[in-house]
Amino acid sequence: MKLCIATFIASGLLVCTAQASQNLDKYRKCWANASSAVINTNGVSGKTLSYAIFTADTQCQPLRADAIASNGVAVVNQITEWMVVQLHNANQVGDSVSLNIPPVEIATEANPPHQSE
Repeated sequence: MKLCIATFIASGLLVCTAQASQNLDKYRKCWANASSAVINTNGVSGKTLSYAIFTADTQCQPLRADAIASNGVAVVNQITEWMVVQLHNANQVGDSVSLNIPPVEIATEANPPHQSE
């Protein structure tokens, strides 16, 4: 009897693990397809990337809920953050944004205002 119970529990865990993996895969595929469709339609720009993320999040919300139910919020949030980074890395906007802008204090020290004498 104990062997039957242990076997039943183990098989249940395997089914749950497989279902969790399937839910996460469905969510990732949905998100990738939805975001790619927006970029393929509108081209690559900062606004398009933001819209692609918004669209993917909106369209895939039911699958995200299933993935959260079987995998937990932390895992799904990690996957979503990873997908956003991958989307940005795969679709570079170009040199339109500079990340090397110095803070105001450094800029004013480098170029002090002219003093009238």
